[in-house]
Amino acid sequence: MFCAGSKTENIGICLGASGGPLVCEGGVKFTLYGVLSFTDGFLCSDIYDPAVFTEVSASLPWLKQTALALEW
Repeated sequence: MFCAGSKTENIGICLGASGGPLVCEGGVKFTLYGVLSFTDGFLCSDIYDPAVFTEVSASLPWLKQTALALEW
């Protein structure tokens, strides 16, 4: 798990957004780094209460195995 947020702006993730992605743009592609686990803020995360994400790369083997086992 890791935290993400702004140190300078009072903006962040709000309640009800759990499961949402943290993506970063790198040139012409986007990379998924995390999935929102929770925020400690009362209504929205802010400079004092960053959002907490689950690191996608740590779960990638399980995600691939589970997705490949699904019947579409």
